[in-house]
Amino acid sequence: MMNTSLKIGRNICAAALLGLTVAAGGAAAHDGATGVVKERMDAMKTMGGAMKQLAAMMKGQSPFDAMAATQAGMTIQGQAEGLLKLFPKGSDDMSSRAKPEVWTKWGEFEAATAALNKASAALAGADMGAGKSDIMALFAGVGKSCKGCHEQFRKPKDK
Repeated sequence: MMNTSLKIGRNICAAALLGLTVAAGGAAAHDGATGVVKERMDAMKTMGGAMKQLAAMMKGQSPFDAMAATQAGMTIQGQAEGLLKLFPKGSDDMSSRAKPEVWTKWGEFEAATAALNKASAALAGADMGAGKSDIMALFAGVGKSCKGCHEQFRKPKDK
């Protein structure tokens, strides 16, 4: 019979190996990306992480915390503010999921990023005493702006 310490040690090693495997999978998604393309992929990943944190609160999968929701909004806003500079002409290399429409419809892309900036600023500026329904409405505005931009300007994931 295996002692408890050995079982715990094996479980920790298995969890660490799983974590490394997942991290390597995330890194593989950025294979070949360098410079500004990698910067924007990292910015999108940061915003996606904040959105996942908010979604978990909104779905009741984690406790609602107005301060954490506002901080997630600040994270999204911080990334959104510099988004346009991460899409210079010529940065549509193969590792990027950005569609050519980003550059051929630049005015529409600017409007989409402005919508994200406005929605994320509203979430970031939410009253710390705001209730879940108030935060949910602000979160929905951010989600709508993300979805609209992704539908028009981002290629689907390879399967």
